[in-house]
Amino acid sequence: MEGKHILLIDKPARTQTQIIIGHMGIDVLNPDFFPLIVANNAFGGGFTARLMHEVRVKRGWSYGAYSWFRPRKQPGEFGMMAFPATKDTVDTLSLMLSLYEEYTKAGITQEEFERSQSNLINEFAFKIDTARRKVGQLLMIELTGLPQDYLETYRDKLKNVTLEQVNQAIQKYSDPKNLLITIVCTAKDIKPKLKSLGDNFKVTVKNFKED
Repeated sequence: MEGKHILLIDKPARTQTQIIIGHMGIDVLNPDFFPLIVANNAFGGGFTARLMHEVRVKRGWSYGAYSWFRPRKQPGEFGMMAFPATKDTVDTLSLMLSLYEEYTKAGITQEEFERSQSNLINEFAFKIDTARRKVGQLLMIELTGLPQDYLETYRDKLKNVTLEQVNQAIQKYSDPKNLLITIVCTAKDIKPKLKSLGDNFKVTVKNFKED
């Protein structure tokens, strides 16, 4: 998919919208897997991340704002999401897009890098602290073809990541020019306001269907 596409899922009488933005990501064996884990955690991985700080903490436009990438056996997706009130939807979308542009161009700061790296190393224990979670990790290793020592070497590989590697990976895999943006909303309230974003978006409206 090339270009920026906005898909409005029309579900009338909503006071809140759901925004999901994404593009193709990487596969799980990509050599930049660990730099991208650190990068994404700094950008949108939790409460101290840039997205959350700008969207929720500074402006109060959404209860949460997150980003993720899902490395799979085949390339997975990079995504961002937020859940603003209808009145704040276009402003929130515009902000998220500008933050992603800035992230792509400038990467993350030394402070963001150190905080993200430390958080990921410290929280690893919670990924395997119960039998269920440990089995889940082992199944993931088996299904995706990860090295058998993935869990044993996870923290060391995170420790060896550098800020330079992180910012190089951000520039290599971020793709702000080619995005699929899905908004669950009352389309008639949102579509006219999208003109403020410029002419670089193809807008499609589809009806919401309950399965």
